[in-house]
Amino acid sequence: MKIITVREFAYLSTQQSIKNSQAPLEFAVISLQDFDYLCTAFTQDSDNPIFRLAGKGTIQLTQYVGVIETPSGTVIEILPKHVDPMTDDETIISKERFLLQKMLKVSLNITPKTAGEASISHFNVPINEWVITQFLQELDKLIKKGLRFEYNAVDVQEKYLKGRLNHSQHMRQSPCQKHLFPINYDEFNPNRAENRLIATALRKILKITKNPSNWRLANELRLITSELPTSQQISKDFEKWQTSRLMSYYEGIKPWCKIILFELSPFATKGNWKGISMLFPMEVLFEKYVLYHLKRTLKDYKVRPQVKSKSLCQQIDNPMFLLRPDILLEAKTKDVNDLIIDTKWKLIDASQGSSKYGIKDSDMQQMFAYSYFYLNLKSDIFLIFPKNKNFQSPLEKFQYQVGHEMANVWVLPFDIDNDQILLHPEQNCSLYNVLAS
Repeated sequence: MKIITVREFAYLSTQQSIKNSQAPLEFAVISLQDFDYLCTAFTQDSDNPIFRLAGKGTIQLTQYVGVIETPSGTVIEILPKHVDPMTDDETIISKERFLLQKMLKVSLNITPKTAGEASISHFNVPINEWVITQFLQELDKLIKKGLRFEYNAVDVQEKYLKGRLNHSQHMRQSPCQKHLFPINYDEFNPNRAENRLIATALRKILKITKNPSNWRLANELRLITSELPTSQQISKDFEKWQTSRLMSYYEGIKPWCKIILFELSPFATKGNWKGISMLFPMEVLFEKYVLYHLKRTLKDYKVRPQVKSKSLCQQIDNPMFLLRPDILLEAKTKDVNDLIIDTKWKLIDASQGSSKYGIKDSDMQQMFAYSYFYLNLKSDIFLIFPKNKNFQSPLEKFQYQVGHEMANVWVLPFDIDNDQILLHPEQNCSLYNVLAS
């Protein structure tokens, strides 16, 4: 197995000759077979493609992170582009794997735990093997607590009577089958939707894992769960997954089942290859990560994601071009104003005032629309980017003015290492008082 580790916006090429002109983790050489697979297997979304053609035999990745496995056995791991590129490659890989793992746990609604995760040197496996490890650890804990059984109806023909006899079927049987009784009864067994999905995910893991520890534990768990049937209708079985109090200890393994069985790839793949492919848009992961920590921090506001109650215009009384801010902070009391936060996964440079710090015109235009239609330009609005070496404190406020109304726009860094928005009290930013309270 060949593992290729790169970062967002890296180049993958069949041409070895241009590798020396690229920074580490920003370029990788792939085989012609893998290149053809990437170009043909993924149905490209014109608005959000996983990659773009960048010349003959070369593609450039976009903001999707995760892992792709090709039929040749090559694993392409794509990490977030966040750590200073001047750091050595091994440290970058470890830190960015750790970052991606933290964000994935939040995105999957799994409460991140800090215990046992302080040493980033332990993150030396690709993200797909990490997902498999999480699933196996949850399954191991689940089996120790005991699998849930339920009653299932059984319709069989036996030489003895048990349960209920199907009289009409018995009367229609031929004389040579009169010694058999068509009976039905309820049997208490582990054949339920949750266990079928777990068994299906476990069998898939055995085919795709390349890590010796994962393979060994998966085989041990397979022997213990050998009587569990597999799922024939995965989507329908997920709909049947119960969330009652008695099934609460199954919740820990559910997201890992989903990520393994559905692979969470935003693109439909063509062909018969069944390798694991998990791709996640960093914009969405970052938004959910900030949202998670705001919900934990804010008490006086209702934190609402992806609100779409306003539109840019109307056509014959029908709203058109919905405005959908990432996060709306809805005040619980009337003495404070609502606030809007939008997140952008991009490394901006606070020293480049002449080039607008790397902020797009469309970002500021979008924020004006949110401020005007949702807040009537009466309260602050916030644009959050990840903290980096060139952006470690809030920018001086921007202002929108329409007539006599004026609204402030704050561009703030989010410190992913410490999970907090960085603010300065002397800048008189309204969000500072909200977070401080």
